[in-house]
Amino acid sequence: LPPRCEACRKRISDWQKAPRQRAECPHCGHRQDPASYDFKQSAGFGRFLLKIENIFPQEAIPSPRLLEVLQQASNGAPWHHFYQQD
Repeated sequence: LPPRCEACRKRISDWQKAPRQRAECPHCGHRQDPASYDFKQSAGFGRFLLKIENIFPQEAIPSPRLLEVLQQASNGAPWHHFYQQD
């Protein structure tokens, strides 16, 4: 599913066409960083990736402590998680 605009909550169907620093919502004109789109833990943007394989979606949820350690190791950059099933 396409992400939703954080202002009007309408889906941004063409979000992949022009991922820029600040993308504009075609419905309300709100400018938002595409890295902050909410994909409901089914996709994500990032500079770092920790990939864990051979588990089903939502079978393993990272602990708050793991996310804290990853944040400390990446100079304070917050970590989030998402699931991808091939």
